[in-house]
Amino acid sequence: MGDWIINLLTGESVPAGSEWRLSFEGLSPGWAVVLFIALSAGAIAGYVLYAKDVPKHWQRVMMALRIVLIGLVLLLLTKPVVHMTINEPVRQNLLVLVDTSSSMLLGDRRVSLDDQKRAALAAGTIDPAQGLKQSFSGPLPPELAGANRWDVLARVNANEKLRLWERLQEKSNLSFYRFGRDAVTLGVMEPAGGRRQLDKADISSFFQDIRPTDSATGIGEGMRQVLEQNRGQAIAGMLVITDGANNSGLPPGEAARIALEQNIPLFIYGIGVTTPADLIVQELSAPKLAFVKQRVDVKFKLRAQGFTGRQIVATLKSGNKVLAEEKVVILQDGEQEVALHFTPQELGDLTLEASVPALPEEVAKENNKATAKMRVVDNKIHVLFIDQEPRWDYRYLLFYLQHSPKIDVKTYLIDGEPDLDKMPDSVFLQKLPDNRESLFKYELLILGDVDPKSLGENRMKLIREWVEQSSGGIIFLAGTKYNPIAYAGTPLEELLPVVPDATVGKEAYAARSRSQVSLRLTTIGASSPYLQLSEKPEENQTLWASFPGVRWTAAVSRAKPGAQVLMVDPRPERAGRDGALPVFATQSYGSGETVYIGTDETYRWRSKVGVKHYAQVWDLVMQSLSLQRLQGASSRTQLKVDRQRYFVGDKVVISGKVYNDRYEPLTNSSLQGNVKIATRAPDGKVSETQQRLDIMASGDGASPAGGASGTPVSASATTAGEYRGELTVKVPGEYSFSTLQDPGAVLKFEVVEPKLEQMETAMDERLMKSTAAAGRGRFLREEDLYTLPGMITDQSATVATFRKVNLFYSLWWLVAIVFIASLEWLMRRLLALK
Repeated sequence: MGDWIINLLTGESVPAGSEWRLSFEGLSPGWAVVLFIALSAGAIAGYVLYAKDVPKHWQRVMMALRIVLIGLVLLLLTKPVVHMTINEPVRQNLLVLVDTSSSMLLGDRRVSLDDQKRAALAAGTIDPAQGLKQSFSGPLPPELAGANRWDVLARVNANEKLRLWERLQEKSNLSFYRFGRDAVTLGVMEPAGGRRQLDKADISSFFQDIRPTDSATGIGEGMRQVLEQNRGQAIAGMLVITDGANNSGLPPGEAARIALEQNIPLFIYGIGVTTPADLIVQELSAPKLAFVKQRVDVKFKLRAQGFTGRQIVATLKSGNKVLAEEKVVILQDGEQEVALHFTPQELGDLTLEASVPALPEEVAKENNKATAKMRVVDNKIHVLFIDQEPRWDYRYLLFYLQHSPKIDVKTYLIDGEPDLDKMPDSVFLQKLPDNRESLFKYELLILGDVDPKSLGENRMKLIREWVEQSSGGIIFLAGTKYNPIAYAGTPLEELLPVVPDATVGKEAYAARSRSQVSLRLTTIGASSPYLQLSEKPEENQTLWASFPGVRWTAAVSRAKPGAQVLMVDPRPERAGRDGALPVFATQSYGSGETVYIGTDETYRWRSKVGVKHYAQVWDLVMQSLSLQRLQGASSRTQLKVDRQRYFVGDKVVISGKVYNDRYEPLTNSSLQGNVKIATRAPDGKVSETQQRLDIMASGDGASPAGGASGTPVSASATTAGEYRGELTVKVPGEYSFSTLQDPGAVLKFEVVEPKLEQMETAMDERLMKSTAAAGRGRFLREEDLYTLPGMITDQSATVATFRKVNLFYSLWWLVAIVFIASLEWLMRRLLALK
């Protein structure tokens, strides 16, 4: 009934399924009712009092006309409007994401019968409706037996028995996106020439210019970006076509949960085989420093698939020179560690390359080698170890130092037995160094739980000068009596990366807990060279989690502003106002580096975890702390990068301190310098380019054409002499950066092309299944594609639109008012009424 009235007053039809409501924008309906009652009563009274001679039936007719007229006028004054909600059907979009990373060009050897059937299903040589249940005599033709993943997708596109895209287009609009590291819109696949249905030519034309060339795969990131672009649209579902080799961006599971929140069905079509034959060399682990004519042990992880029982030869080279070879028997599918060793005969920088031969059956041959940088020096690390008494940490650590071929250690026990220095081949000193000559010959100083009174004011100042001006490295190995609590107010306090807590009493400071607590790596510590037991973050965390806990950590107030906290005591009761209690922290001081270890129970790592990891931890600490001095680093310019190898497109952070020739912090607002890039051509020829790189504090960073773009390295507002900047590297090569004020201080790092796509050659079925499960979607293989269109809803979605219709603008109001008023006037004239 209401739809008919709206249609009459407005001349517009109300669409089926629409909703409407009436409202008023003029006179209040309540007042209109009051006025209607009053005016109607007046009209009735007027006719009763002044039209007594008129017959009763005519009197009632005129009363009714007058009341209707009053009602119409008052209704018009209320300005009635209708708010309509119109639900209109629209055609939904199916979002199709196609993986265009270079791993899609990997050819797969299809050994299993199911994988052979899948290739045949894609090509249409067997019935796609029967899936894997049908028989297949084989063998596959050569063009299918080793077809790469992109070829398989091309055959799916052209499969006239499957007609995948034609049938999907009948249900929804097909909106395509390609993705590597990010998603890129390809457009809508639609019939040409105004036709209603797709044909083979439409599909071929759409895919002809798409090539899998991206260097990374960001499945989750691509999904997130596409979902964001289509937020609020009518979506029938999302179809992701990929081999699952995710190596960039947002985890796919998180993107799947976003799709679930938006109520978008998720379908993931996995292309490839789960067990491709391949050998992958990864994680070549070699020390950053080695000593000439001393054995160097390196190792790498070899991941094998499909070559169980095969014997191969692993090779270690530097340039064209073979350093070591080792026969390796592949025990089983999975990872195994391969160890190699060699003895460097010459000084200098080496680029080590570990490799295994590329076998004909492999799916990828570019991932059979890995490289690492190493510097060969001819001097050992000279270490001075001072402690008050022979506590457990002292004994274990001294044993390690004495037996390390890289270290020449001397030690002094303040409360030790007399005449220790007179023993044969003794490492004990007769007295503490007390002048520059005797102290400055050491690279490292390990300071145990030493009473500062035993050192004396002058010796502590000498230690501070040695760190600041001679690139010395000092390790504060905490103890329950003096270190670090007794160093407050002494010259050593400046060297500490932490602030001692002077409010703690001696007994409370030395008290040990009854239970052990596992120390926790911070985010910075997990990637720090000091604590990096494995290049894989997850494995590094696992290794540190296996270390036994400690029962005592030194109470400190907080870390200093310039310090980096690498490890903490996670107990809430030990936390301070700045967070968890620091246990392992580092800081730069002048040209040197200081390390704080806030427990005296590192010996537990050796007794529980074993000599291997105990020695590995201290090797890392010793090498990292002495690296700058052994590499001949400048004592004035101490810029550094956070790692030695970057991928093209990475952002390189340059940071550190700079001093003038008087070893005073530099206060300039900018640093000027050069960046040199040495690139190697395919024929092995090396070319070098140099670009002026003025890294300004003003924000106008130069962008050298050679492959780096810069942002300011500006003087810090909080600490004089500290500088920080960023470079975005664009070409692979050996990079060297130096400032014009100190050109001898060269900062080196390497930039390589990422080979992420060659490191994961198997189709990651597990990842894709878990992603589909996170979004309550479906994981599909070739045998499922025939039923995919049936999974996509063919119901049209509805989109609500809102309209306001002004009923008081209708011509019918005027017609009704004029008609009723005229009719009443005519009756009054005929009945001789005024």
